[in-house]
Amino acid sequence: MLAGIAVTNAQSSNSQKELEVLIMLYNKIQEASSQLLTISDYNIVGSAYCLMGSYPLFMNNENARRVIADNAFYCLSRAIEKEQSKAIYIKRLSVLAYFHKDFYYTIANAMRISDSESFFQRVPLIVKTNQYYYDIAYHDFLKVGQNNYPEKIGELYELVRRTNKCSAQKGKVCIDKIISYLTSVYQQY
Repeated sequence: MLAGIAVTNAQSSNSQKELEVLIMLYNKIQEASSQLLTISDYNIVGSAYCLMGSYPLFMNNENARRVIADNAFYCLSRAIEKEQSKAIYIKRLSVLAYFHKDFYYTIANAMRISDSESFFQRVPLIVKTNQYYYDIAYHDFLKVGQNNYPEKIGELYELVRRTNKCSAQKGKVCIDKIISYLTSVYQQY
């Protein structure tokens, strides 16, 4: 599959070929996102979506970032269901760390958080979703069991560590709701 080719090219430092394959993968899944429901190796596909985050072509487009965040989170979560690997948890944490501003919409939809504002309460949606975001990250940090992380993941770790109200159990519930929400979205396409 295309994702496997992209990951192989990443390992061989062939960035032009890698980018071409990632674009093909992105476009192919965009044609019919229901394909994500029947993937045999979710870790590879999730990893390919994570690789997209290293290319300005994808990162300079807000819609592409949202797609990448959703699809990477979904695929890596499904991979974790099959194999609870620290490496896969780290990848999912990287999605949270690098795509927070793009992923909070999905958290809001999955958790049924309204974006409506009243005259007296003007709380941005990203703020309304922060606790869920921290709970998910806390859940994954507990699974990884270390505290020496790459820069962006380390920043997320420090945010979560300073937030005293985090719950791994609530994080797991949120993860399950996000997977369920994304599954229902993918089934439509």
